[in-house]
Amino acid sequence: MLCNYMKKNTLLLILVALLSFQDMWADDYGYLTFTFNNGNEQSIATSGLKMTFAGNTVTIQQGGATTTMSVSELQKMYFSAEPSGIGKVTQETTGPVRVFTLTGTEMGLFANLNEAQARLPRGIYVMKQQGQTIKLTVK
Repeated sequence: MLCNYMKKNTLLLILVALLSFQDMWADDYGYLTFTFNNGNEQSIATSGLKMTFAGNTVTIQQGGATTTMSVSELQKMYFSAEPSGIGKVTQETTGPVRVFTLTGTEMGLFANLNEAQARLPRGIYVMKQQGQTIKLTVK
């Protein structure tokens, strides 16, 4: 009887210890990465992140920006310490955009995505906007 009591207490103590470490591990992941069915990936910083699911749509709000995705287009989503992959722009985004070449040279800070696309020469760029890193193709 005493042995069973000690086993239960030991098991409970181990469980509490594991749960307390879980919070520490979660702090190591600063990005939520989405992998789409077409293989593209898009990472969003988790700071201030709010996600809402309604029907087949997930709405993501972060830093004043709102992004909407179709759940059926998502293959998976996971937390990561660093942004993983660069996705394609699939929706119209608003707000300031910082654009870099693929080698990391900053091309400028633009008022919005439309201005960046109009002023940049043809090519492939990395666009950073309100915690998101996205591939930008200018044709």
